[in-house]
Amino acid sequence: MFNSKLVLDMLYWAEERQTPLPTYHYGPSTTAVSIEMTAYALMAVTIAKDKVTGASINKWLIGQRSTYGGFISTQV
Repeated sequence: MFNSKLVLDMLYWAEERQTPLPTYHYGPSTTAVSIEMTAYALMAVTIAKDKVTGASINKWLIGQRSTYGGFISTQV
């Protein structure tokens, strides 16, 4: 199950997890599925022309990029 979360002014979707995610030197990790679901939500919000919510989602997604500009892969 996914739930939307609002942290500061950033909106994203995350899985309800029983075990905590690992923490790296730059902060807690996120899952690829959370990034994928949030990206789909951004597409829906963009189609609906909701710029305020879209900016909030976009801010979280940008923060999830790696130092090389990519994201965690959902491919195995």
